[in-house]
Amino acid sequence: EEEEKTFLFREDEGHEGHASREEIEAGYEEGEITDRCLVWVGDGWAGIKEFLSGEADAMVETNQDQPDAAAAVVVVERAESKKKVLRGRENWGKGANVGGSEVERARAAAPKKSVPTPPPPTPPPAAAVLAAPAPTPVPPVVPAKPKSLKPPKKLMKKIGEALMQWKMISDGDRLLLGLSGGKDSLTLLHCLLDIQKRAPVKFELACCTIDPMTPSFDPSPLIPYVEGLGVKYHYIREAIVDKAQTAGPGGGVVTSLCSFCARMKRGLLYTTAREGGYNKLVLAQHLDDLAESFFMSAIHNGFLRTMKANYRVGSEDLHVIRPLAYARESMMRDYALSSSLPVVNENCPACFEEPKERARIKKLLSKEEKLCPAMFDNLRKAMAPLMDKGVGDMCREFGEVVVDRGRKG
Repeated sequence: EEEEKTFLFREDEGHEGHASREEIEAGYEEGEITDRCLVWVGDGWAGIKEFLSGEADAMVETNQDQPDAAAAVVVVERAESKKKVLRGRENWGKGANVGGSEVERARAAAPKKSVPTPPPPTPPPAAAVLAAPAPTPVPPVVPAKPKSLKPPKKLMKKIGEALMQWKMISDGDRLLLGLSGGKDSLTLLHCLLDIQKRAPVKFELACCTIDPMTPSFDPSPLIPYVEGLGVKYHYIREAIVDKAQTAGPGGGVVTSLCSFCARMKRGLLYTTAREGGYNKLVLAQHLDDLAESFFMSAIHNGFLRTMKANYRVGSEDLHVIRPLAYARESMMRDYALSSSLPVVNENCPACFEEPKERARIKKLLSKEEKLCPAMFDNLRKAMAPLMDKGVGDMCREFGEVVVDRGRKG
């Protein structure tokens, strides 16, 4: 039976939890985790770079039998499967039931100077968000007989450029689209169906939706819609918010509900893809998302980094592709409205209450675009090298080399 280790990580007071090495690496690549993050390895904290580079592995080997290491590293077994997969849905995200004393000792051991105080405003406690009354979701209007809709040529041209330049789809691929029910993923679904009919390469397409089972978000109307399109559908129900109330330190509420929810959903998508035999996970982030991530990384972390167009996840058995990497958000918005797509509105109280740095950057870019209409086209050209995982890593490593030169001098 395969075993998977999870590690206690901590960035700010509002962002900590347990995750596997693969999940932590994915979060770092996507910008969800920054260079301020520390990971508990063996009997001490290691920086995120040290952890991902493997320099901290010796600490695990040396201290893996010690009580302190056992509190920070959890081995999760899946008896029903012999092949290596992510944690099962029944225990995803729970991590270790770490006692309060262990957490206090871990926090006391963390180097204070290496973790700068995050800028205000501070997100509200997850406990307060969970206690807030949930807004009533407005169900989408689902047509009785769904049909494949013709996407606009301008959008299809942008998708075609990204597919070809980044070699996203090959003959015989089995694609799993992460379908949240938002305008972007629903638009991408219809675009992929159109490509599937016309493209010379043959590939399979399926969808997966993660239902967090909250009263404020109900994506179940998508079930008849997707099935009506003739697409295989994986609808995963997981009580994420309920688990968040006991998955934190000492069996309490998690410190960041948004972070916990995002990792749960991404992990479930990985698991579904692997168990279903899909070799590529399709995500619907667009050019606006990539530009916002680029500026957030440059401003807050000092790195040239953005979301990747096509890359392998940590275990290298699964690709993640983003066909909308060259498409503007407005294209999906216009198509969703003109085609009356059954968009499922997100009404999670955590998403509304927690301060959004991404929303602030979005407003900043919108203001600048009015002064320079070609800004996003230029940004796409500037970010193109960073969409490759190898180039992004090389830029980060070279920056560290330059800093080391100054220290030696």
